[in-house]
Amino acid sequence: MVSKRTPLILVSGFLGSGKTTLLNYLLRNGLPGHIGIILNDFGRADLDTLLVPGGAANVLQLSEGCACCTLATGFAGGIGKLLDSGEFDCLYMEASGTTSIVNLRRTLEWPTLAGRVKLERIVAVVEASRFPAYHRQLAIVNEQVQYADLVIINRCDLASPDQIQATRETIAEINSAVPVLATVEGRVGYEEFMEPGSAALDSGTSLPGPGIALPDDTLSCRIHLFTHMNRTELDTLLRALPDSLLRVKGFVKAAGEGILRLERVAGHITIEPCRRAVPADKLNMLEALATPALGEALDRGIEDRLGIRIQIDHAPHDPASLRE
Repeated sequence: MVSKRTPLILVSGFLGSGKTTLLNYLLRNGLPGHIGIILNDFGRADLDTLLVPGGAANVLQLSEGCACCTLATGFAGGIGKLLDSGEFDCLYMEASGTTSIVNLRRTLEWPTLAGRVKLERIVAVVEASRFPAYHRQLAIVNEQVQYADLVIINRCDLASPDQIQATRETIAEINSAVPVLATVEGRVGYEEFMEPGSAALDSGTSLPGPGIALPDDTLSCRIHLFTHMNRTELDTLLRALPDSLLRVKGFVKAAGEGILRLERVAGHITIEPCRRAVPADKLNMLEALATPALGEALDRGIEDRLGIRIQIDHAPHDPASLRE
């Protein structure tokens, strides 16, 4: 008797495109059946788990690396334990912003997973105002769209009509067959989310060579805040951080306003109230991805100038694991 393979729906997209917001919207409006959630983030603080309703029930959190390379073994073992905990109708995975779809698919074909999980659908989330620039600069975002069954253009409220049209045209250059939805704050209904797509990476697809993600020397780091700041001061701080910090996010207890969620990616800054409980050890510490040029900013004394401390943890991508 052949055992049933649990379908896995993958939500991909570059840093800050709104994957967690989309997943939250789907969860709050009801996903059918008994589901499991897999969250993959580079940071150590498991920040995205705090934004998913329902706490940690049926949630697998993968931190400090990427499921397609450095965390591949933990990813395989974690899914196995999740499936052992009960029978699921579907798994939904939010991939890290730098996940290679090709490498993740290879991991799913490991003998320990191939008979238990089926990659059913790939949904790519792109940011309306920035995707054309990312397309020119980062090969990983092209791969995410190339193999998608659906592309969601998010944050359309922050883009002009010309920018949205440019994003549509760029998507069509990469994957002309894929359906495209435009939305704000990840507001996509389940039926739209499951609209039949191009099935660009089904079981019969021949996999190309290793996917291209961010450079192997990309750094994962933490930014510790020591000054009690208000919203205006936090905005000033985020704008003053060096461009070598590709993405910054976290939770801060702000003066006079309670807990705020902060994010900066590609120059776009988000500061908004956080209405969920956040453990004290996850406050006033921001997670970040950075290029090696961060070292130059540290040498120029940026920590003393801004009143922060930047702790470099590791390089997320292990070049050796990418060649396996």
